[in-house]
Amino acid sequence: MKRQRNRRIKFLSFILSALLTMPTLYSCSDTTVDNQSETVTSTDSESVQEEEVELTPSAMIRNKFADKNYDGREFRILGPQENAHYYSTISNTFVEIWVEDYTGEITNDAIYDRNAQAEDLLNITIVPQWSNGTADINTRIKQAVSSASDDFDAALQSLSNLGTPLQNNELANLKNFETIDVESPWYDKNSVDTFTLFGNKLYWLTGDYMLCDDYAVHLIYFNKRIVTDAGQELPYDSVREGTWTIDKFYNMVKAGEQDLNGDGKLTLGKDIVAHIENHDKIKHWIYGSCEKSIEINSDGTLKVNTLDERQISVVERLYQYTVEKEMTYSVNDDASLQKYFNSGLAASYCIGLAQINVFREMADDFGVLPMPKYDEAQENYGHYISNFVVTALCCPLTVKDREFSGTCIETLSAFSTETVSSALYDTLLKSKLIRDQDSVEMLQICLATKEYDWAVDFSWGGTFQSAYNNVYDKKTFNYVSEATKALKMQEKLLNKIIDTIAEFED
Repeated sequence: MKRQRNRRIKFLSFILSALLTMPTLYSCSDTTVDNQSETVTSTDSESVQEEEVELTPSAMIRNKFADKNYDGREFRILGPQENAHYYSTISNTFVEIWVEDYTGEITNDAIYDRNAQAEDLLNITIVPQWSNGTADINTRIKQAVSSASDDFDAALQSLSNLGTPLQNNELANLKNFETIDVESPWYDKNSVDTFTLFGNKLYWLTGDYMLCDDYAVHLIYFNKRIVTDAGQELPYDSVREGTWTIDKFYNMVKAGEQDLNGDGKLTLGKDIVAHIENHDKIKHWIYGSCEKSIEINSDGTLKVNTLDERQISVVERLYQYTVEKEMTYSVNDDASLQKYFNSGLAASYCIGLAQINVFREMADDFGVLPMPKYDEAQENYGHYISNFVVTALCCPLTVKDREFSGTCIETLSAFSTETVSSALYDTLLKSKLIRDQDSVEMLQICLATKEYDWAVDFSWGGTFQSAYNNVYDKKTFNYVSEATKALKMQEKLLNKIIDTIAEFED
């Protein structure tokens, strides 16, 4: 349905201000963005004054594509429908690519506004191509490439599911789309830096367009009552000062433990324990320590980093805390863990932001914290992001009009900053899912420091995860031997992937 220019466009000015001033000094990567500016000259009777004004993303894109007019052409985007992918975890009506009209729900209306602005600027009509799941999206990408069909112009897909079409040479190199500038501030620089190969190949983009890249971030929820009753200070100032470390986290949560039934031991679900989380007991903390399984070489290729000296030291420290000092209590059942945290039976809980709705009715007050650093010498914070939960924009290799697809992706992404991206904060604040302004600041730090990794969650990443998890599961520090055993196979597979992609001509 074509939107008209006179439809209302809602801007969340307070939240936008927070987003545009989001701290960049916390990231493991360099996330500083140089915003475009223009010189505005004003003349009065006495003097000529020049003032530099920072352009918003929407103003930047209006300037960039002011002369575009596609005469109502359809932009067809393939993506998950309601309750597909991970959407039902967030809500039963959650989607990311298109909504019919305003409903009064914050995210829905932000998506409507985003799309309406893009339609008005480019004179296009956005047409969703709904999919019932990630497997179906991959099938349709394959079909589009094998038959050179023209069924859709772009797709939104779970990042971990893009490994297969990438290796099958079914994705277009977005670096070759002249109207896409991957350095634009509406794309996640951490993602661009991680997934750019050879300096000139990039097959997907994450950023302000989608919400799942934010909901995918794993962070710390902590029970304020348990912490303060144990005589501990709330750690917000420590985070701001850059001194929030695993040592301080351990001392805070361990102080809150209580043997409620007096049987002389701490039991998950019966007593107050220090920290709880599901599987991946070590992996989240690896990224909090600014370590990755796979790093980028200077030539833009990839290397396995699991036996780097610092990473071994990080895993060993984590073993000491999670196993030897019994900081972490874990079962592979988030429903039970959520119940325990809601009931005040854990000082802290590490889980994705998407799960925050579960704590809406929690009686105890809780706060949000970044993952702690390995030590104070670590310059910045870092956060694991689930490649499965994250959705990313891509195009099939055979997309027929790259100028059109690129212009639409760039425009929608730019308008998302002041609509969709802002709506995340507005949703969390207005629904009181985040209960204090300090936690809002902490959340900004978490979302600004996402750590993407080629190893994690992709189909070839199982051995990396096993090496980390076995440290906890087997209750022995066997990481070096596990990582060494897996290294030869990992390097062989990684080199095969790199060699395959190097031969792609696009």
